[in-house]
Amino acid sequence: PVARAGAIDAVLLGAAARAAAAAAGGAAALPGMLERMAPAPWTLPPDPDAQAAMAEDFAILAAHLGPAAQPA
Repeated sequence: PVARAGAIDAVLLGAAARAAAAAAGGAAALPGMLERMAPAPWTLPPDPDAQAAMAEDFAILAAHLGPAAQPA
């Protein structure tokens, strides 16, 4: 749980920094942002409960960022 929390914090901090930069550069910079949040190759944890929790975290983040941040 601690490692997962740290990873989520890193993703959220990175997303917040990108959102601030996008706000400075205009909403046109936001599309596809969620696809670029984590370094490639991106893999989900093998545990189904962890996958569900991660999906919920990303859904919350996407809701805060709005429809412009959804992958094209």
